Amino acid sequence: MSTKLQIKCRPIEFIKFAAMQKILLYSFLILSTLVACDNEVDLNADYEDTTVVYGLLNANEDTQFVKVNRAFLEDGVSAIELAKQSDRFFYDSLDVRIVQGGGNNPNVIDLLPIAKKKDPGVFANDRNIVFYTTDSIIPNLNHRLEVTQPDGKITRATTSVLTPTQIVRPEVDRNNPPQLRLISLHRILPSGLEFLDYEFIIRFTPVIAEVQLNVYLLYDEVSGSNRIPKRVRIPVGGIRNTELQNDDQILILPGDFFYNSIADQLEGDNSVKEINPNRNLLIEVIAVDPLFSQYTSVYGPLDGLAQVRPEYTNVENGIGLFASRSTRRGFSALAQISYQQLLNGPITGGLNFR
Repeated sequence: MSTKLQIKCRPIEFIKFAAMQKILLYSFLILSTLVACDNEVDLNADYEDTTVVYGLLNANEDTQFVKVNRAFLEDGVSAIELAKQSDRFFYDSLDVRIVQGGGNNPNVIDLLPIAKKKDPGVFANDRNIVFYTTDSIIPNLNHRLEVTQPDGKITRATTSVLTPTQIVRPEVDRNNPPQLRLISLHRILPSGLEFLDYEFIIRFTPVIAEVQLNVYLLYDEVSGSNRIPKRVRIPVGGIRNTELQNDDQILILPGDFFYNSIADQLEGDNSVKEINPNRNLLIEVIAVDPLFSQYTSVYGPLDGLAQVRPEYTNVENGIGLFASRSTRRGFSALAQISYQQLLNGPITGGLNFR
């Protein structure tokens, strides 16, 4: 087991259902272009819709969501106009289920439809149906998604559910995990106290392709007798496990970056902020499997001279993605001198922490 001291840190853009909208729009635009190229051939003579599936299972969450839509072309109607008609994207009736494991007696989970709010954009937002379940998702077990239409067409995809990633340092599973020291105890620079880098150690397994590490400062906003729990997110960075190996990797949180991130986000906030000296940090590690990592690599921003985007999907009889991620969270705290720097230091001392 090796430890790599220099890590390429790159924030991971984790999938949201908005990714589905991009694929639908690409499909509409491409097909509309084909129609414009040759008006002597009726490309719409044989209508066939395309099932679009997006799901990201997470055993740490109490509810799983799967998005199922359709993409299609209509002669004489532009892609932008189609995008405004929400009824075009949804099937009237679907049977959506997840099959856990294999063999002769697998566990079958039926997913139910639910309407969820959707932000305004290119696509209509007056209707947005997703499928969900609150049944348990079992780590290290294959889960097969099956979407069945009334005409018998079945769209399938399979993923193995990830276990939570282990945080080796700090040991968040302990009752009193080690505290984060971001200020030197022994050295004072001409400009003031010396900031320290804190090294997080994350343990990879071959089924984890990529992780993102976030640290949250926790506090209560206090006004009279009212207390509102709040938090500030400090993004530490991401790591790719390109070789899919068992390995320990280091991610570094610079001390000055920690305090400046808090100051940048709370600038102008004069509220009173009470902070627990013994439990003020939430550490979060989000991991994704190789399926999702490959998907984000393919459908991320185009770089360089090559402007042709390859296709990637793990959905049978459709397009999209059915993959897995895991979320590991644990609590820690700032070491005493680092805590005092938050309350009284030159960067965050004016933000009313107490």
